[in-house]
Amino acid sequence: MIAVALLAQVAAMAPGAVAVEGRAQRTVAGDTVAAPGTRIYLHRVGATRQGIVDSTVASGDGRFRVGASVDSGEVLLVSGRWHGVEYFAPPVTAGAPVELFVVDTSATAPVGIAARHVVIGGPAADGTRDVVDMVILRNAGTATRGGGTERTPAFRMSLPGNVANLTLGDADFAIEAFDVHDDTLALLAPVPPGDRQFMLQYQLPPGARALDLPLDPVPDTLSILAEQLDL
Repeated sequence: MIAVALLAQVAAMAPGAVAVEGRAQRTVAGDTVAAPGTRIYLHRVGATRQGIVDSTVASGDGRFRVGASVDSGEVLLVSGRWHGVEYFAPPVTAGAPVELFVVDTSATAPVGIAARHVVIGGPAADGTRDVVDMVILRNAGTATRGGGTERTPAFRMSLPGNVANLTLGDADFAIEAFDVHDDTLALLAPVPPGDRQFMLQYQLPPGARALDLPLDPVPDTLSILAEQLDL
């Protein structure tokens, strides 16, 4: 499942019964066509309650209608499951039809690194240095890369070999979707077209004068910032 983050500025729905109509669509050879059979879910998100409140299946022309009763301050979201992957439309706006776009899935869609930003902190009292390593993935195609398996993950990268306490930080994927073994990180979650990011955090040992940073795969852009270098 692809997670969605709500922006703080999203306007809540007015309280009462709300009917939500829209159309599930996909792109084929540059044209937008209906995505019949898409499983549609209506989600309610509020301060005191969250969850799916209605569901249906998109008709032959991709159209759907769902509804719910909302309280003040709640937001409604529509998602669609297509080929095992869940896609979210923008938050529902009262009176406006929902345009939900889904994407076909491919086991071979390439996923690379658009950018990698590495920040090396200053030395702590014990001589260690904290490192934040932000990785921005890019699926430049038109198909979602399937999550794959441990042997054939959606994405794989080599990890630094001379670091300790490596953990995953903020990510556009569930932490459980990552598999870290020795010097390799594998992602076992679908990667939709566009950019997605995750963050690694680790430490250089006391006295370390180098960071062994394998560029596998090679990022399109690489930036490295370091504090208090002793050269």
